[in-house]
Amino acid sequence: MKNLENTDNKNENLNSVALSTTKDKKMNRSNNMVSYILIFIVFIIVVIAGIFIKNNFLKSITDCAIDDEATGYIYSGYVDLGLQFLNTEEYERAMEYFNRALTYKDNDPIVYNNICVIDILTDQCQEAFINCDKAINLDPSVELFRNNRIWAGSACSEGLDDGLQLKIPNN
Repeated sequence: MKNLENTDNKNENLNSVALSTTKDKKMNRSNNMVSYILIFIVFIIVVIAGIFIKNNFLKSITDCAIDDEATGYIYSGYVDLGLQFLNTEEYERAMEYFNRALTYKDNDPIVYNNICVIDILTDQCQEAFINCDKAINLDPSVELFRNNRIWAGSACSEGLDDGLQLKIPNN
């Protein structure tokens, strides 16, 4: 009889272990599901926070005032890049950087003179005259500007309209 009781006890123990294992598996599954949901929620929060931080950072950069010294460096950088591209005959890129420089300092005769040179080299006669005249009007004392106006006149002489006659202002 004892053997029968031992067998019954063993069966009960096995059944309780099996039930316990099944419960553990269900608990593990629900714990895993909760963990996945929590990880997903944290991920969403991080993404939203990242977007918020990025947008505020970009807004703060664009809203900040640039002081005169920084503006001067930016302007000089654009002029230098424009000259580099002009020297390597990449006229479109040179024009792009000279125009960027003009957004920081729109009254620089040297930049207008450089644009005039690009206009002459790319056969943009009307623009060459306009930009040479701007350079001369901003600083009539610089002989180079006047010489480039003469160059524009001779380079574009075949295509001159009546309104684009060579007129060089006197000092």
